[in-house]
Amino acid sequence: MTRSPALLKPSKMRPSILLGSLAAVAALASLPAAQSQSGRWNPLFDYTNLGPSDAELYSALKDLPVTMDAAIGVARESENAIHVLRAELERKDTPPVWRLELIAVSPEGKPKRVDVTVSTQEPKVVKRTELEALLPADEESWRMAQKHQVPLDDALQVAKESLNKVPDKVVIVDGRALEAHFAAVESGSRWEIDMPAWDSKREIARRYQVFISAKTPTMQRVVMTDRYPGEPLRKSEPTPHASGLLVHDLREGDGPKVTAESKVRVNYRLFLLDGTKIHDTWEKRRPETFLISEAPLKGLTQAMPDMRVGGRRKIIIPFESAFGEAGNEVAPPKATIVCDIDVEALVSD
Repeated sequence: MTRSPALLKPSKMRPSILLGSLAAVAALASLPAAQSQSGRWNPLFDYTNLGPSDAELYSALKDLPVTMDAAIGVARESENAIHVLRAELERKDTPPVWRLELIAVSPEGKPKRVDVTVSTQEPKVVKRTELEALLPADEESWRMAQKHQVPLDDALQVAKESLNKVPDKVVIVDGRALEAHFAAVESGSRWEIDMPAWDSKREIARRYQVFISAKTPTMQRVVMTDRYPGEPLRKSEPTPHASGLLVHDLREGDGPKVTAESKVRVNYRLFLLDGTKIHDTWEKRRPETFLISEAPLKGLTQAMPDMRVGGRRKIIIPFESAFGEAGNEVAPPKATIVCDIDVEALVSD
């Protein structure tokens, strides 16, 4: 159960994204926020269960006989002069399939919206749906696509080459596109590509958002992400907790150790699994002080002992130790909560 009424006030701040250069690609990445008022949660999103890990996604992609690049090639052969709006791996089916949203051109030269499903096992279209008319967003995308000439095929190649050039602490190879979509923006349309890849130096899978200009085949920025919102992980495996929590130490810290009886001053952020940020003391510039035994969430009481001052931890809190089965005004029912927390000091009365 939650023990702090103040925590129930929904944050009106936008989720922040710290975007790094290739040399500082480990950035704090937040996914777009969903509606945060009671009764308006995304009905298609699972707020309870964690999505696949980076390793699981990379493994699923690297063994596919038909890649996203190949699926786009199959669609080009089946349709006339297409522009890709979105391409993504649909993992609900067994085996998974590629789903592509396209704008094709009719023999009369008119654009039309076509959605195709391409097999991941052999290069063929297994389903085709032609919409009766373009949606307004499709019309805008088609207008912008005619201005900006970089097709998704080329954008994928630039994205892979960009990851291969990440310097210093990581050696990223074998980027595999999981999802890509065209963002139609007057100031400069771009391709946004979700690309798991392999860090051959640490021998772990990583996941990146790569932004490629649709005007010229150049990388705009790269952001490291993972299965959780908030600060990306530096290692893949969490430390399991007897209560069902998952704990990732992002920074060990070298100060005094926190105990179950400690009083601490902390900064922390709370997220839903879709990236909705519901609390952020950094953004408010208001660190909070509390007894570990009286932490705002039961999951913090359970997971913070043995942290050190100066340490940072990512804590994945199941609903039983967060906002409960019913949820509240900031969290839907049975919502898993992700917390990034820094211990700044131990406080003595």
